[in-house]
Amino acid sequence: MSALYSKKDALRERRHDLGFLVVALAGYTQGGKTTFFNRVSAENKTVGLGPFTTLSTSARRVTVQEDGNDRSFILVDSIGFIEDMHSIILNAFNTTLGEIVQADLILLFVDVSDDLPTLRRKLASSRKILMQTDVMSEIIICANKVDKISEEALDNVQKEIESFFPKLSMVAISASTGKDIDKLLCIVRSSLKKLSKI
Repeated sequence: MSALYSKKDALRERRHDLGFLVVALAGYTQGGKTTFFNRVSAENKTVGLGPFTTLSTSARRVTVQEDGNDRSFILVDSIGFIEDMHSIILNAFNTTLGEIVQADLILLFVDVSDDLPTLRRKLASSRKILMQTDVMSEIIICANKVDKISEEALDNVQKEIESFFPKLSMVAISASTGKDIDKLLCIVRSSLKKLSKI
């Protein structure tokens, strides 16, 4: 397994050597990460109803327009956070953490259609995981699946998210319908532009 980790590390270094900034998708399973990945990368990865649909990381080059100019970055999809993780997928999850820690920007997906107790549990767990891994990169909260709840419910959910992740940028989107994906990509573009000047 160490050979696999070495290969993954080499791939991450190669992306940066080529001058590409890396955006990693993080969050619980079924949060919409792969749906978003498919939409913006023109991929067709399997999107399932179970927690083990994505068991390995995938990376694709994504190009977005900026004032008539192209800006490219590497978008990384990975397995989602899972509570009481089985040892079979623990190694895959460790690889995921490596992708997240070394990313230049993290998009943390939150399923806003979850009931509040489930939402709070997942938010607390996500915060704990990110703190334990000493993530230093900028994080943007993607409040996903807004097409499944009312405006009033979304307001309540956003307040919950802010209580767990104060001071972080948050964008309400629907990866499945495409609602406000362009708005999110605009924010991503601005964040990467700042990073490229550091």
